[in-house]
Amino acid sequence: MPTWPLIVESVMDSTKLNQFFDLFQEGLRTGVDGGRNTFHLQHLLQADRRDIVEATCRLFADSQGDEIARQLVGGGDYAMLLSACVYRAHEPHRRDTHLGLHFDANVFGQDALVFNFWIPFDRVGERAPGLTLVKSDVDVAPLVDAWRRSRLETADDGVTRPKIRFSVEEVAAALGCPADDMLFTPILGPGDALIFHQFVIHATQLVEQDEEPRRSFEIRICAADKIPHACAERAEALMIARRTANGGRELKFKQLA
Repeated sequence: MPTWPLIVESVMDSTKLNQFFDLFQEGLRTGVDGGRNTFHLQHLLQADRRDIVEATCRLFADSQGDEIARQLVGGGDYAMLLSACVYRAHEPHRRDTHLGLHFDANVFGQDALVFNFWIPFDRVGERAPGLTLVKSDVDVAPLVDAWRRSRLETADDGVTRPKIRFSVEEVAAALGCPADDMLFTPILGPGDALIFHQFVIHATQLVEQDEEPRRSFEIRICAADKIPHACAERAEALMIARRTANGGRELKFKQLA
């Protein structure tokens, strides 16, 4: 497997990125975001806007991301997890769109790898917040172990309270190194992709002053034949990306029972 995270330039060219952004605006006009400027594709299905869902998935399947996704799942078909394909807009005055350090495994579990293609519409990592991650040369195994233990241990009242988010201090203590030595925030241009799986801890970058708005999109994929049990238990919807016999691309909607 590659070193995480992967940073790939121009996964979306300017034409496709503009089309993605138009779909974002169309999605906002449906009101599914509830005023939070954030929504996922399954929200759009529930709002009877499957047209936006299919157009979004088609744009990704027709981009450079398609070949990368196939390589990550071993060369076969992949599934886009529609409840985890998310359009996001972050405004400087709002803190509810800032996410602290966390693992996506909180949502997807541990039984199947899920890969996030995080793609900004804006230049990020300086004044518009990008994602802050642990550097690839830092061994995060102690932190993953701490997260796993939290899912097994019960408190004195008999309740298990899994660790959802970690403070910078908690991460530094678990990994045994100062925060400045282990965290970084890559600078990405519009259409670049930051790619990582559910055991890469990450957070919204904190910009101390003169913060600018940020719009982004994330596509989460897994192997079509290795859907996480958590997604099946929630009866989520998928879009399967297949290669046809003549080398073309085919998308097929699937509703998990």
